[in-house]
Amino acid sequence: MKETVEYLIKRDSLKQPNRKRELVHKRAYLYNKLRESGMTLQEIGDIFERNKSSVCRWIEKYNELIKSENKILLNDINEYDNLFQVSN
Repeated sequence: MKETVEYLIKRDSLKQPNRKRELVHKRAYLYNKLRESGMTLQEIGDIFERNKSSVCRWIEKYNELIKSENKILLNDINEYDNLFQVSN
């Protein structure tokens, strides 16, 4: 999984300080996936060059948006979600 995440980070420039909604949603999706796989907030932050409090805040925000079935979020993460469902 980590290799796939690193590929997506590089391909989509997710380490860059970009606040475009689509990229923020994709970043949050990957934070959540890595957290579910057992990584610590610090480890995730190190991969994305973010601090652990930012990672934690966006995981919480991501989960809120998922629970509310936010259509914009679901559309933005569709490609990633499909990719990870195939690899499982």
